[in-house]
Amino acid sequence: MTVTAAIGLIFTKFFLYNLIRFTGFAPEIPSPKVRTNWGDANYTYDVNAHSGILTVKNLPAVYPISVQDTNSMDGLLDAGHIVLMTKDFKVDDLEVGDVIFYRKPGHANLHQIVYIGEDGEKFFICKGTNCAYPDPFPIRPTDVVSLMRGILY
Repeated sequence: MTVTAAIGLIFTKFFLYNLIRFTGFAPEIPSPKVRTNWGDANYTYDVNAHSGILTVKNLPAVYPISVQDTNSMDGLLDAGHIVLMTKDFKVDDLEVGDVIFYRKPGHANLHQIVYIGEDGEKFFICKGTNCAYPDPFPIRPTDVVSLMRGILY
């Protein structure tokens, strides 16, 4: 499917989704993926210090970024949240629902993948969780900077 056809299809899908949402019947929307097994998480509580430590095995190196107040990701992220991002991932492993940080000339966004296609080269269509429509351009693998791994509220 061409990029233009994919964007048109996604615009139509989200137009219908918003029309249905206003009637009270919203379809399922993919959420960001959790790729950590419960067995890899360990929580230790120190009774004397009244605090706990959460450690996760096999969690790739993460770095924190703050979120700007653009409202595009409301419902999931907002100003004041700290997002844990990683560059330790394979673009081929990205799935619909993942939240990525991407850069294109004139644009730098932290948005969710809503469609993955190919027109001779892989591309992603992204959208803010609070936006009615997807971003109007394809995101190529070379545009993807990092993958969201967690949120600190």
